[in-house]
Amino acid sequence: MMNPNTKNSEKATTIASNVPESTVPIHTVQVLGINSVTLGYGIAGYVATQIVTLAPASTFLIGTDSNIAGLHLDSLKHSLQLALNSAGSNTRVLTYVVPPGES
Repeated sequence: MMNPNTKNSEKATTIASNVPESTVPIHTVQVLGINSVTLGYGIAGYVATQIVTLAPASTFLIGTDSNIAGLHLDSLKHSLQLALNSAGSNTRVLTYVVPPGES
């Protein structure tokens, strides 16, 4: 593994694009050649639609810690439910919140 602090370290491949619900570009990071991670501001609806479209399932589980849950869980769960309803899906959305920290 290369040290990220060295000048010769490899950088992940990213793709910048725009989505209607965000005023700033989103960045999609490729992991093992697959667009896997989406980074951006105000994109819960976009991410939820992508999840519903690209990874159909009978149940989705949103796992997070209590610090992040207080900031983003309700918005993400709501966006996921809206995307599922728009797709005519009766998929369940469950949540699992753990205490913060690495224990």
